[in-house]
Amino acid sequence: MLLRAIAGAQTVDRSLLARQVENLAVDWLQYGEEKAYADRADAVIAALAELLPEHAEQVRPLLRRVLELLGQAAGRSEDHSGAALASAAEAWDVFLTACDEAPPDPVELGIWFADFRLTGVDILDMSITDVADLLGTDGLDAYWNALDAARGADPGDWTVRSLREEMIQATGMSTCWWPSTPRTCPPRTDTCSSPGCYARTSVWRRPSSGWSAVVPRPANR
Repeated sequence: MLLRAIAGAQTVDRSLLARQVENLAVDWLQYGEEKAYADRADAVIAALAELLPEHAEQVRPLLRRVLELLGQAAGRSEDHSGAALASAAEAWDVFLTACDEAPPDPVELGIWFADFRLTGVDILDMSITDVADLLGTDGLDAYWNALDAARGADPGDWTVRSLREEMIQATGMSTCWWPSTPRTCPPRTDTCSSPGCYARTSVWRRPSSGWSAVVPRPANR
């Protein structure tokens, strides 16, 4: 009832919404509790979705926080029913919609996206292509640099390796750029390690004005 009232109000009380979001924080979910938790999360997500597109700028960071809390909850659930993951998938779709309506700072998004995937539970079928159009040149630099820094801190980390390989595979790894000078790289190998260096292929086209994605976001995003 409270969430419906918030969503239907003429002005958005961001502090009240933030408190509702923070109520999704949990230390542990006992066996059988995940479904009820997911229902609460779904209600929060639905209330935030109702505020789009008019209040996308205010809703976007709250949805980002919802994703973080759902990721934590999914890793702290005793029954692993998948309910929290389903809620997270819905939150991700609404978050992308909010980003389309009110694009975030590309660098901030790139850093957050890398950090979320590196430190959070791998809760979703995410891909760099989901946010490529939002990141642009600066965001892609920030994302790749964050992965590169994580690899430097722990060269053997499997998650870092997986995310780097994902980007390389998504782009075909034909040429490296940093920031605008080409350097030939062996195809499909993880050798693009210079700061700010990432791959250029059929997925990315680099016109004189900078990088742009030419492969659209998957249809279900």
